[in-house]
Amino acid sequence: MSVCQASTMTASPKTSSLAATQAGGTPSFSSEDLARRQVRYMNIGAEEAQYVSLDASRRDRVYKELVANDPCILDLNGLMKSPAAKNPDAYLEAVDATLDSVPITYEDHMMRAFYAGAATMVFQEFKVRPIKRTNPEVYKPISKRVNQLHTEFIHNYLSPKYGLGLPLVPSTVENVLNPLKPNEVLPSSRSMTIKDIQDIIAAPHKSLEIKFMLLRNNSGDECKWEVTSFTQDRKSGVSFEVLFEGSKETIRMDVDEMRNLLEDSQVLR
Repeated sequence: MSVCQASTMTASPKTSSLAATQAGGTPSFSSEDLARRQVRYMNIGAEEAQYVSLDASRRDRVYKELVANDPCILDLNGLMKSPAAKNPDAYLEAVDATLDSVPITYEDHMMRAFYAGAATMVFQEFKVRPIKRTNPEVYKPISKRVNQLHTEFIHNYLSPKYGLGLPLVPSTVENVLNPLKPNEVLPSSRSMTIKDIQDIIAAPHKSLEIKFMLLRNNSGDECKWEVTSFTQDRKSGVSFEVLFEGSKETIRMDVDEMRNLLEDSQVLR
């Protein structure tokens, strides 16, 4: 699905009711729920943008490849003129399903960044701005809450994880996307150390002895995986065959893809 395509699915009652109003124009949704949903898109987009930017040259190359295959696929500028504008509930529901899946490849992370950006635009245009126009007093606390939650995420999670150097800010509630207990260590301190990853890349046979758990911080999704075999030759280097829990087929990964996967994983044993 391109970001400028709308899903043909029918929006669920849960999704449709988000922007419903009661008689007299009083919003029937929770302002907190509305703010949290918008912040979810914003936070996912921010984290995935940081992730893909760790390798700027690869990011630019993958971007060109994706656009070459489908010029519409990352077209955020054309989104408001697309079919998504005619059926925002179905579009957001389709994007939610995509964002709920666990990213595996670098391309997956790239697409998540753009899907989250697209959802942010659609949600803001069709769910938030109508409230601002018709009921400014309801809009003000929603806008304040969005800024508050997103600031907490950037300062207290993204900054420590990616070394952005931003100061910590007081947390009002558990994080929207990654609930933490008070004073709990942020998820950037994972069990996989840089040395662990370097050792596995340098000595691939070590990966055969370990069970892993993929844990995406921005969704809370977990998935066990293991390396079933690896190959090594002078021309293509090392390739890993990775088997994810619930899958019957392995996925072949090169060294860069394996490094990215390890960075998002924990050691089970």
